[in-house]
Amino acid sequence: MSSERKKFSLRNADAGNGKLPPQMEAQLRQALNPEQVEAVLDFSGLQLILAGAGTGKTRTLVWRVAALVASGIPADQILLLTFTRKAAQEMLHRVGTILGQGKIQVQGGTFHSWAAMTLRRHGRSVGLGPSFTIADSSDTEDIVGMLRTRMGFGGKERRFLQKSSLARIFSRHANHGTPIEDILAEEYPRSLEEFADIQALYAAFTEWKHTHQIVDYDDLMLQSFALLKQDTATLDILRKVHRYILVDEFQDTNTIQAQIVKILAGDMGNLTVVGDECQGIYSFRGADPKSILRFPTENPLCKVHSLTRNYRSTQNILDTANALMGASAESFGKTLTSNISPTDSTSATQPVLAHCSTFEDQARFVAERIRQLHEEGISLNQMAVLFRSASHSAELEITLQRKGIPFRKFGGIRFVEAAHIKDLVAMLRLVGNSRDGISWQRVLLLLPGVGTSTAESILLAMDATERPLEALREPKFSARKFAANLRALADFLESTSPDQSPAILMEKALGVAKPWIEDHYHDDAHKRMSDLNTLIEISKGYGELDSFLSELSLDPPERTGTIDSSLDQDENLTLSTIHSAKGLEWRVVFILSLLEGHLPSYYSLRKQEQVEEERRLFYVALTRAERELYCCLPENAFLTSSKIQEIGIPSRFLDDIPTTIFDHWDIEG
Repeated sequence: MSSERKKFSLRNADAGNGKLPPQMEAQLRQALNPEQVEAVLDFSGLQLILAGAGTGKTRTLVWRVAALVASGIPADQILLLTFTRKAAQEMLHRVGTILGQGKIQVQGGTFHSWAAMTLRRHGRSVGLGPSFTIADSSDTEDIVGMLRTRMGFGGKERRFLQKSSLARIFSRHANHGTPIEDILAEEYPRSLEEFADIQALYAAFTEWKHTHQIVDYDDLMLQSFALLKQDTATLDILRKVHRYILVDEFQDTNTIQAQIVKILAGDMGNLTVVGDECQGIYSFRGADPKSILRFPTENPLCKVHSLTRNYRSTQNILDTANALMGASAESFGKTLTSNISPTDSTSATQPVLAHCSTFEDQARFVAERIRQLHEEGISLNQMAVLFRSASHSAELEITLQRKGIPFRKFGGIRFVEAAHIKDLVAMLRLVGNSRDGISWQRVLLLLPGVGTSTAESILLAMDATERPLEALREPKFSARKFAANLRALADFLESTSPDQSPAILMEKALGVAKPWIEDHYHDDAHKRMSDLNTLIEISKGYGELDSFLSELSLDPPERTGTIDSSLDQDENLTLSTIHSAKGLEWRVVFILSLLEGHLPSYYSLRKQEQVEEERRLFYVALTRAERELYCCLPENAFLTSSKIQEIGIPSRFLDDIPTTIFDHWDIEG
């Protein structure tokens, strides 16, 4: 078969009337299924393409852009908005391949890149010159921190919110319009008494950016929206330039972004939005998953196309996802059907619900099953373990390392690399080695009132004596406000021994360090204390301090776990938060800890809309699996929340999936 590319002449195409060259239409109908073809060829007006997981959304969108160009629409009058620059580039490359051309002059990119370009050209009407500076998230935090200090809110004696928390509050306020006072009441109730000062800081933050011609990511959207609303001449120009607008992942847009594309398209505009309401999982970033649900009612003339033929997963796996979302009130009611041939022997494999006793048993089961599958010929690269929060894989990470199974972790940071975990581990390292200067520095900087220079002077005093702990009681430090904490640290180290069990040492260390940790991480100390309790539970599986600390010493972030000679060193199991796994797929998927408090998380239980987002998160996890799915239920595991320990309750979402869908495995400890 010839590999020569076929080229389509566009000279005789009837611009904008939906007529394709016959040769291309034939190729289109051969490449796509009937649902996809209909979504591609319905050119004009408002279109909503509901693309279920694994139904060829990107392929459909690529062909739609190609078909628009082939029908005579000038490429530079088409705007393709995506959520990553890479996604836009890959789509446009595929469009060029279909058309047999090189670079296609379709305007494609992210919402933010489009906004930056538009504001540089037309921003004077909203007070922006073409040379304004764009601040990234780190820059934004630094600006907030600078103003926090200038306004006298950052003194050591005052428990004012940190710059990262303040920046997050300001961003949510800008994206959602939620009053700052309401955000404080919901997320930072201890800081409500500081509301007036936080409000003043936000006003100063806004004014400072305007004065210095700086816009952050939120401003790009807000200022673009203001430009379209206020400057009708510019709006007319942009509507002529962007005759056809396509928006990918519409469920991930925020309220302002949805309004921008609606205004750009106008009442008679040609706007196509593509997405899946069942995969709206980014409200914490400002996304409004209800934007896609409202689209048909807000635009009564829009045509809705549903893509439901799944090319990724077996029907048994899709049955779990269909049942889960069938119980949701926030969905269009799509039912996914597998395109995998029923004669494929692997399609008969039922999803497994693994009934484990504890988190430790869950970790051992997952690790052992992964090794079995690998011995059966399945590459580690084809397997993934997914979880709600990064800390939920803590037990598994250590178990995998012990068994010599290499893995990479995505989403958040690795459990043992979290700052508060490293703080407590540093105290245990000092029990085994009182000359460990790195651990000393970390622990000293945790103490209230001890800064870098003070820590350095304490370290020098310790280096000058054969008995380092005596330096903590030296007269020159006894009058300082941190003296009591230094004595507490010395008492802890003098009362402990490397011969004691890691669990006993961990509990003693946390008993001493708890007030320091609460002071140091006061914005979210309750979340960090939960992680530390998890670490204590993990430590109970070890009899010796040396072995415990050794297994916590993981490899660099790009590769974790030790390499076993029996495994291909080019292979790595994937560990990932569910958020980071969206858009990916694996032959075999394990989902950890289907418990109330984990999935759904404790922090989502306050509002039903947050519970529904947790449901969608579970749906995303289920639909990452191609052939084998293992859902893990540690039925007798203890969960710790708000200082209360309770035996885990199975996730409410399991009640929505018929028990007969699963193959139930009882995992013996």
